[in-house]
Amino acid sequence: MPAWASARTQPVRAAATTTGAGVSVINALAYNSDERPTGETYFPIEDLGVGNNIQAALNKVAKLAAAPTLTLPAGVFEAIGFSQSADYIGILIPPNVSLIGSGRDTILRVRPDTVTAAQVQRWVPPTYPLGTTNGLQVIRAARGSIPITLSNFTVDGTVQRPAGSSTKTLYNGLVLANCPSPTLSNLLVRGIPGNLNSPPGETFSINILGGSGASFYNVEVDGRDAVTGTKIAGCGVGINSTSNVVMYDCNLHDMGYSHGISFWQSTDVTTYNLRSEFNGVGRENGGGGGTSGTGINSEKSRNTVHFAPRLGGNSLSSMRYWGSPLSSTDARSGDTGGHRVVNAVLTDGKPFVVRLDRAQATRPLLTSCPTPVWDRRP
Repeated sequence: MPAWASARTQPVRAAATTTGAGVSVINALAYNSDERPTGETYFPIEDLGVGNNIQAALNKVAKLAAAPTLTLPAGVFEAIGFSQSADYIGILIPPNVSLIGSGRDTILRVRPDTVTAAQVQRWVPPTYPLGTTNGLQVIRAARGSIPITLSNFTVDGTVQRPAGSSTKTLYNGLVLANCPSPTLSNLLVRGIPGNLNSPPGETFSINILGGSGASFYNVEVDGRDAVTGTKIAGCGVGINSTSNVVMYDCNLHDMGYSHGISFWQSTDVTTYNLRSEFNGVGRENGGGGGTSGTGINSEKSRNTVHFAPRLGGNSLSSMRYWGSPLSSTDARSGDTGGHRVVNAVLTDGKPFVVRLDRAQATRPLLTSCPTPVWDRRP
C-alpha cells in the first residue's frame, strides 16, 4: 500500500465549518456525534426482541410509528445474501424509516459468500434481463412520503461468491430510490466492488436514484478493500436523475475503476469542500479507458456548482463535462450549462485538466481556480 494511503481518511470536523468560498456551514446533526438519539419515535434494536437481526428490526419499527428511527449500537449487522425484495437487496429499509448507528463501529454488510447463484443469474449482467446495470444492492432505502435520515454507520463490502464458484460477484452499496429530501450524515462506505467506469461493471458505492433534495454531511467513500487495501470500487457516488442535491465536507477516494462522483441527468447540485482523489487506474498504471476516473464527472447534467473542491491523483482528469449529441427525442441531450467551480485546490501538483466531451461546448465558470488545461474530446 502506498505511503500516503493512511492519510486519506476524512479529517475530523467540527459541527460548524467555513468553506474556501467563505460560506459558513452548520450541520444540524453535529458532524462527529456518535450518541444515539432518544425519544418516542426512536427505537433501540436491543429493545425489539430480535437480537442482531437488522431486517427484522427495520420491519418491526416500520409498524410502531409513522416516522420511526431504528438506532444501533456498535457491532456488525448482517444480511444473509441479497434475499429482500425479489432477491436483489441485502437490507431493505422500509418507507419513512430512518436508521442511526453509533459511529463507524456500527457496521452493516452482507455476510461474506452468501450470495446465491440464482441471485447472480437474475440480477448481474449479462444474464440480468432488465438491462445492463448491476441490480444487487447491500442496502436500499425504499421510497416514502417524508424525509429520512441515515447516519453514523459504516457500509462494508465483502467478498461474494456463489457456492461452488470462485468468481467474485459485483454489487452496489447504499441506494436511495426516489426518496424525498433524505439526509446522509457521518457515513463510511468502503470496498464496494466494481470493474468498469460504465455498465455493467460500473457499480455505485452510494447511489441517489431519482427523488430530489438529498443532503450529504461528512460522508466518506473509500474504494479500497478493507482487508487488502486494493482499489476495487466502481463509482464512489452516483447522483442519477435527481435534483437539488447539496453536499458538505465529503471525501471520495481510491475508486479502482471509475469516478469519485458522477452526475447523470441531474440538475442543481452544489458541493462544499468536496475531496475527490486517487480515483481510477489509467493506462500508465496498467489500466485503460474503461478503468480511468475523474474527480468530478458530469454527464447530461446542468447547474452544478462546486465550492473549494480538493482534487488530485485522478487518472482521467480533474473534472469532466459530457454532453450527448443533440436529439429531438431526448430533452437532456446537447450542450449543458450553469456549471461553476470556485476556489478549486489541486493536491497532486499536476495540471488542472477539465475535459469537455462530445456535445459539451460550454465551459464551466471558473473563479479563483488554477489555470485550466481544457481537453476537448468531440
